[in-house]
Amino acid sequence: MGESFDLDYRLGERLGSGQFGTVYKCVSVSTSENFAVKIIDKFSGCFDRRFVYSEIKITLLAASKNQRSVQIHQVYEDITAVYLILDLCPGPDLFDRIASHGSFYENEAAVIITELVEAIAECHRRGIAHRDIKPENILFGSNGRLLLADFGCAALFEKGERSLKGKVGTAAYAAPEVLADQNYDEKVDVWSAGVVLYLLLGWTLPFNGETVVEIEAAVKKGDPICFPKEFFPDLSREAEDLIEQMLARDPAKRLSAEQVLRHPWITEMSKTWELFEFKNYWVNMAGFWEAIISAFARPAAGSPISAFYLSLKILKRSLKGMKCASSNYIAKSILDLKDLQSKFLLELQSQPLDRELNVNLKVVNDNLATLQHGWSSWISQRGKAY
Repeated sequence: MGESFDLDYRLGERLGSGQFGTVYKCVSVSTSENFAVKIIDKFSGCFDRRFVYSEIKITLLAASKNQRSVQIHQVYEDITAVYLILDLCPGPDLFDRIASHGSFYENEAAVIITELVEAIAECHRRGIAHRDIKPENILFGSNGRLLLADFGCAALFEKGERSLKGKVGTAAYAAPEVLADQNYDEKVDVWSAGVVLYLLLGWTLPFNGETVVEIEAAVKKGDPICFPKEFFPDLSREAEDLIEQMLARDPAKRLSAEQVLRHPWITEMSKTWELFEFKNYWVNMAGFWEAIISAFARPAAGSPISAFYLSLKILKRSLKGMKCASSNYIAKSILDLKDLQSKFLLELQSQPLDRELNVNLKVVNDNLATLQHGWSSWISQRGKAY
């Protein structure tokens, strides 16, 4: 434990607040590194030393050799407060991302929910139930990696037992057994993650109300989960199935975190996301080639160079318009471009070109060869037969 927060750190801007403390940016006096500090006021009505040091213990346990949880670096205490020095996550939390982005495509949501459930699963393997999974507690590190934060409501549990009790967390994300003040197990975190997934895909919550009391009543009422077309116009049946299993009212029928990670929607969407990323690579590279040919070649209409140029434009436009390019589409595009490339090379050999133009067109050709090699390697590395 450090001696004095005020001597070791300079307090910065306020970042946010919760039931048990306020978070600020702070800077180390000795290293000039940026951190976050959670200041827990001893004179607030919520202060309880046992809970504070339980949070510290659980956060340290969750973060040890775990890249999915916010780390505690130091702890200070004086007569007025306890200070927890934490990782600073400079970007917006998931709540802010959802607010500015709106609903997410399924492949985008799958990346976020996979990382979230991986973090939850790691906590559960360590015997920790977070009990307050919500977008505000889902942060992103400087490298974009998802981090689970705020273990103020967390508790240790015995595996295979419903040993947890207490009405904690946030009503809109809390499982019905929590709101009913019954004994429960770690699967309450899976319920909360299911609500987050529903929100990511539909930009709305499954249980709504004007007040906390109304929200709690909606959660406890037990109506089947519905997916209104106005919010979910193109939702796949696989996504619906996963949400329904994560929001199963009976904890015995609810998926565990490990089972969520093995659900077909998660495993298939991980493949789709790889294709989505590769599609973006295609768009960028096609744009690069198009710009070079446009600037240097100015090809005559009907020539192979012109055909190559137009194919790149069409490819880029069509890929940009797709949520995700299929592997078959990309593979066919490569075959088409390989044929055009052969004609393109013949055209270069048959007409005199100044040196500068020749060099730049060679760059285009080399990039096409690189893409073809990259696509083959990309498939080979994953061992997938597309």
